[in-house]
Amino acid sequence: MSGGLLTIAVAAFLSPPVGALKASAPAAGVLKAPVTRCAPPVLKAEADASTVRPSVDLAPLAVVETQLEALQRGEVAKTFDFSSSRFRRVAGPRHRFEKIVRDSPEYKPLVENERYQILSVLQVAPNRWKCRVRVHNAIGRTPFSVEYNWELTQQMDREVKFDLGQCVTHARFKYRGVIVGWDSECKQSEEWCATMKIDDLPLGRKQPFYHVLADTRDRPNAQMTYVAQENIEPIDVMLIKHPHFSEAVFSGDIDEEHGTWKPTPVLREQYPLGLEGCWLVDTVFPDRQASDEYEA
Repeated sequence: MSGGLLTIAVAAFLSPPVGALKASAPAAGVLKAPVTRCAPPVLKAEADASTVRPSVDLAPLAVVETQLEALQRGEVAKTFDFSSSRFRRVAGPRHRFEKIVRDSPEYKPLVENERYQILSVLQVAPNRWKCRVRVHNAIGRTPFSVEYNWELTQQMDREVKFDLGQCVTHARFKYRGVIVGWDSECKQSEEWCATMKIDDLPLGRKQPFYHVLADTRDRPNAQMTYVAQENIEPIDVMLIKHPHFSEAVFSGDIDEEHGTWKPTPVLREQYPLGLEGCWLVDTVFPDRQASDEYEA
């Protein structure tokens, strides 16, 4: 993974309601006056960060500030909870994410930083926000600062109907398979959509699409297909013949309540449930032109 784009997501403590961000920011969506936050000397009786989860009540600016506060405390791994699903699939699993943040010269200044300033926030689209932050830290007695750009998106309200480990048949082609991932809407290229006639489907592209390991007894060559939700028909749990149907993807146990194969923790981290409508971080990257030079 390139070091230029790295999401840093953080567990939230005290967050204002969504309306609080609009009330505190200028009408144009820009926070003009820098706001400085120093590292808290001691943590007192606050909520346990490990129990906090993303919420639709957490506004974009609050997400950024709680990220920075958690990083001041050195709680890098917990920040993964506030990563967008798209980023989780690139930067995960969690232990790899933490190693990148702690070891990369570009991102080490964020960990246990001494103080930070919110320089500006800007709403660039109804479901997209950007934020500029200056982080202050020191190497020995030598202080330095680095500026970073946060980019956040509000996750779609569209819920997926089928979960990981659901065994299915294709409504049209009738092959069997098992779901190993999804997108909230079609993410394939224009060429692929035209070839597969996706726009001719009743729900078109604006529906969940699923990654399905196709049973080799029905489809040879160990295929993984990309199937629109309207073409998914659930079936009872069964053993799927496919080389990737393994312990790397599923634990080998059956979720009796839901009638699905249980995914591994790593796979579940990539496709978490219950994030609809939440603001999550897509990327954090340093502003090289504005940052002071330093040596790690």
